[in-house]
Amino acid sequence: MAVLKTDTRRWTIPAIGLLAALVVGLSPLQGRWSQPLEDWLQRGVAPLQASEGVLIVDADDRSIEQLKGNGSWPYTRDTHALLIDGLRRHGARAIVLQLLLAERRDTVDGQPAAGPVSAGRTADGRLLDDSKLARTVAADGAPVVLAAAGIEPLPPPATSDADVPAQRWQAMLLPAASVQPAATGALRLGVVTTTLDEDGVLRRMPLWHRGDGRTLPGIALAALFAAGGSVDSTWPTDTQGRVRPLLAPLGSVARISYHDAWTLGTGDAALTPGGRQLAALIRGRVVFVGSSALLAGRSMTVAGQSDSMEIAAQSYTALRDDRLLRPAPAALQALLVLLALTPALAAALTRTGTRWLLAGSALSLVLL
Repeated sequence: MAVLKTDTRRWTIPAIGLLAALVVGLSPLQGRWSQPLEDWLQRGVAPLQASEGVLIVDADDRSIEQLKGNGSWPYTRDTHALLIDGLRRHGARAIVLQLLLAERRDTVDGQPAAGPVSAGRTADGRLLDDSKLARTVAADGAPVVLAAAGIEPLPPPATSDADVPAQRWQAMLLPAASVQPAATGALRLGVVTTTLDEDGVLRRMPLWHRGDGRTLPGIALAALFAAGGSVDSTWPTDTQGRVRPLLAPLGSVARISYHDAWTLGTGDAALTPGGRQLAALIRGRVVFVGSSALLAGRSMTVAGQSDSMEIAAQSYTALRDDRLLRPAPAALQALLVLLALTPALAAALTRTGTRWLLAGSALSLVLL
């Protein structure tokens, strides 16, 4: 039968263990040591079913080979304009062009313009490809998001007067002015770059980015805005305004090739092989356009390696459906601490072996 001890010295080791647990729990070591467990738990609660309402149009290696006549990747600007027209015609809800179109191109139908150009036209009045894309982006129909990028991330400020926390960048790379719609309200931008954790894994997505005196949404949030959504004040964000979307493995989002989407968009669905099925995939979905060729834009996530389009599409659905990793409530954390300390308290009060005391202290370190 267990006998209660009145010797206060038996409380020394549990007290030291609790103090050590508190020190580790409040230090950066806690995050590093508990990260593998958190990643494992995140994989366990990630969505098992394919993301709905989204589609990836992928300029894969096959597409680039088949569309050589449209120029080298990232193709001529009028090629993207035709794709956007086709996606709109087949009922896309919104279109996210994850391509950095930062350079002006003075081409007509993919060929360099002869002679001087002015106001988006050649000397003989032909419309430049950049102007075609700009006009297409501004046209009625599904909203189009163009990609921007942050250059050289900056550390978070010690104090911030900004209303909205954001990932800070030394500079912002924007689409060339020649592809931006003339009407300011028609220009929708989303930042495609983000920072990785120290171990090279992408776990956190900034909602907002700031650089060059402007604040822009991340690509997933920009897609949500384009689809008619808005920011939810209950989203769990850290001090830098980042969320942790629950991501599934690569392949969880429906995907078609750029070649097939472009062929469908420039022709008749009834006459295109598999056209009706492709058109049905596009209808009502937010479409993310990019390239996986040569493993471009790959990042390691908790769910494994993935490409930029998959990450953006899944992050968009995570925001839309509120599938975000949330910290445990304070009451639950307190209960876990109490549970972890139970063996240590029992060791102090009874003749229970010290191995239970050590096990309890170790568990406290993990759960705190």
